[in-house]
Amino acid sequence: MEESVCGWLTKRGGRVKTWKKRWFVLRGLQLAYFKEQADLQPLGVITLAKKAANGLGFDSSYTCEVEFMPSEEEPKKQHCFRITSNQHAHRNFYCYAKTSKDMDRWMEGLCRVVYASRGGGMFGTNIELQLMNEKKEQSDIPFIVDASMQFITDYGLDEVGIFRLPGSLVRLRNIKEKFQQARDPDLQRGDIQEVASLLKLYLRQLPEPLLTRALYQSFLSAADLLKTDTVAVRSLAISTTTTIGSSSSSNSADCLSHQKLCESR
Repeated sequence: MEESVCGWLTKRGGRVKTWKKRWFVLRGLQLAYFKEQADLQPLGVITLAKKAANGLGFDSSYTCEVEFMPSEEEPKKQHCFRITSNQHAHRNFYCYAKTSKDMDRWMEGLCRVVYASRGGGMFGTNIELQLMNEKKEQSDIPFIVDASMQFITDYGLDEVGIFRLPGSLVRLRNIKEKFQQARDPDLQRGDIQEVASLLKLYLRQLPEPLLTRALYQSFLSAADLLKTDTVAVRSLAISTTTTIGSSSSSNSADCLSHQKLCESR
């Protein structure tokens, strides 16, 4: 099975609370850690999720949680996260990465495994699969897109620089983590910039853009024709949107409508 994330992390021991650098490999539903990168036998394996006995879906009795640990909280390490698994009587596994970027990469990979069956772990997941995880029709849009656009429409249309100002990075991380965990993000009226940044981040990390790579040249051709031949543009637009999958076309249309609404204010 193909590795989704691998790299060095520093892990806290179970019985002896010392910190040691280990090579981690996230593969399928398991996270293995090794003493050296070249080792074939892992020192340990953390099972993040289990398939149901009938092979359909996941075993709901097996739970695992992943969460970011602020540096001011125990164990007071930068770029630290915690994995809680009921495989080992709810043991907590603490690990920290070298950089914030590395930690985000690990958190996103782990959340895709742990929370996919609950409708979370959407960052870096293609839209079709995410809609399946959320048990929605392919013509629908993911919860994070729907909730973000609705929140911005309700509270943010009069905000200046709504898609330019990043807002609080700490608050953005907290909101993102709740979406990833398929929990209520508990958005506050003051979270406009953070929600706008979150929506941009989600769209940026899609494996396949809404305006798909395969049709990139078609969109450029439509832009070139726009000044001279509106009939040809209309024909090309119909052909292009027909080629896009239903989920991509629905999401593209909703996002473009939302953008137009924001620009009109």
